[in-house]
Amino acid sequence: MIIKNGFINIDNQLIRKDILIKDGVILKIDDFIEGDEIIDAKGGWIIPGAVDVHVHLREPGYEYKGNMASETRAMAKGGFTTVFSMPNLKPVPDSKENMKVQLDAIEHNAVIKVIPYGAITKGEKGIELSEMEELSEY
Repeated sequence: MIIKNGFINIDNQLIRKDILIKDGVILKIDDFIEGDEIIDAKGGWIIPGAVDVHVHLREPGYEYKGNMASETRAMAKGGFTTVFSMPNLKPVPDSKENMKVQLDAIEHNAVIKVIPYGAITKGEKGIELSEMEELSEY
C-alpha cells in the first residue's frame, strides 16, 4: 500500500512525501513511490495515531449513552488508535468476573485498541479495595 500526497513532519517542517507500507510496516518514505494499491492523502497530514489515557466508554451498563462500536469508531475518525477506558461502568470492573464483561465488549465491538482500567475499590465506593491482584492479569 502506498499513501501518496500527504504531508509528514520532518525536522519540524510539513513536507509532502509518499509512504510505502507492507504488512503494517513502513518500508520507505520518498518523494515518489509507484505501486498498485494507493491511498490519496492529498492535503492531509500523515501522523502517528493518537493515544488518550482517560476516556469514558459507556459499555457495559450505559449503552443508552453510547456503545463500544460507536464510540471507538468516532475515536478512530479523530485519529486515535489507542484509548484507556475509565472504570465507571456497570458492572464496575473491580473483579476478574466484572472485568470480563468489558473485555468481551472490547473484543467483539472495538475498532481501535482499548485498554481498560480496573477500579481501585469495589463498586467505586472507596470502602473496600478491589481484587487488584487478579485484575493485574489484564
